[in-house]
Amino acid sequence: MPGRERDIVRRLAHAFNAAGQELYLVGGIVRDLLLDRGRSDLDFTTSATPEQTKLAGGAASPDATFAIGEQFGTIGFVFQQPGEPDIVVEITTYRSETYPTPDRRPEVSH
Repeated sequence: MPGRERDIVRRLAHAFNAAGQELYLVGGIVRDLLLDRGRSDLDFTTSATPEQTKLAGGAASPDATFAIGEQFGTIGFVFQQPGEPDIVVEITTYRSETYPTPDRRPEVSH
């Protein structure tokens, strides 16, 4: 993992640990690391609620915070560095989904 991404992962891990929350790297970045592929976005899952995620993630000093799908438990952070591409991080609260009818929209619980 490139140094800049590694630094962000460490900062987030320390912030969530200090908040007493679990944080796991998931998604395409895990595959890309295993296959030694290039850069990917950073996706995490956590035991923190969206509000707790905003607080813990904020402690990692992102340049911006945004709600991607807060009703689904997802909060986003942007880390910027002059002359470098932005690194976007999405952190989603553990959740379960049920589909009470044949519909594309699940009922989500955190």
